[in-house]
Amino acid sequence: MFCGNAAGELLSPYVVYRANKMWTTWTENGQRGCRYNSSSSGWFDAQIFSDWFETQMLPRLKKLEGKKVVRCDNLSVHVTMNSLQLCHENQISLICLPPNGTHLTQPLDVEFLRNLKIAWRKVLSDWKDTEEGIRNTNIQKQNFPPLLSKMMNILAPNIEDNLKSGFRKCGIAPTNVQELLKRIPKSECHPDVVQSVFLQILQNKRSESTTIKKRRKN
Repeated sequence: MFCGNAAGELLSPYVVYRANKMWTTWTENGQRGCRYNSSSSGWFDAQIFSDWFETQMLPRLKKLEGKKVVRCDNLSVHVTMNSLQLCHENQISLICLPPNGTHLTQPLDVEFLRNLKIAWRKVLSDWKDTEEGIRNTNIQKQNFPPLLSKMMNILAPNIEDNLKSGFRKCGIAPTNVQELLKRIPKSECHPDVVQSVFLQILQNKRSESTTIKKRRKN
């Protein structure tokens, strides 16, 4: 998991393995400050989100004065009694983004993750040419931390600019709703065309219904 702010600061990554228990070798030689956890599904659950919030997010927010805002995806695991209580105690507003719209409203989705995927493909491509990569078709968990670290080193020079760009394009910082609105795809269909197609569909349905009734009478 990655999290950043409008000032261009990126929190240390939080890795969740698909496993019932953790091994120390899965956490060695990785990115400094990175935290590791595991779940049976390999996804965040309420307990893991609470751990991330307490160990990664909260320490950073406590260094800031005044009201803080945390924007997150609209997932149920993000809204737990523990996280809400911590938000209340530390002047933090937890805002869930509208569903099915993170490609427009989530700053990291808009800018940062695109560059992350490019860097990760480069790391994977280089790894596949190594003896370890040739011998294994899949990345072993103990090999993931150093590969993650290599990816972060590639991203490092542009992280601040990418994060700031994402928040700007989402109209968050600086606040500008037009930045968001201008990225919403506009429909190229004329209303008359839509109405004509809709009426044709209704006509076809009526014809099908009439045909079925005639067959039943026969």
